[in-house]
Amino acid sequence: MEESLTAAEACDDAVEVIDLTARGTRLTHEKHWHVVFELFYRHPPGEPSVRAVLDRGDRDYVHALGRVADQLVRLDALAEDVTPAQALDVLWFYLGPHAWLTLVGERGWSFDDAQCWIARGARQALLKRK
Repeated sequence: MEESLTAAEACDDAVEVIDLTARGTRLTHEKHWHVVFELFYRHPPGEPSVRAVLDRGDRDYVHALGRVADQLVRLDALAEDVTPAQALDVLWFYLGPHAWLTLVGERGWSFDDAQCWIARGARQALLKRK
């Protein structure tokens, strides 16, 4: 994910920023799918230390998406009715783990199809209309 974040922060095209982020989140989920979906989601352990690890992962994930939201602000790419705080929340909604778990894990979408839909939805929800 760090490689995608670095590329997104260096990019001056808002559409590409979202597409890079969608690809990065997809690759991260795909790489760790067995652990994320099968172990933590379908059969979550009740161990408090596991919950702490998951919470830390969520905080790190939100921080990473905050970097993407900041880049969209720097590019002056957000739609007029989207605040920077809302941009982070919308990125979490579209690119956070629940989107991947729902589309790929529960609904059986391919990672390719999910990535395309997720990126398109995030672009439509966040970016200025041309």
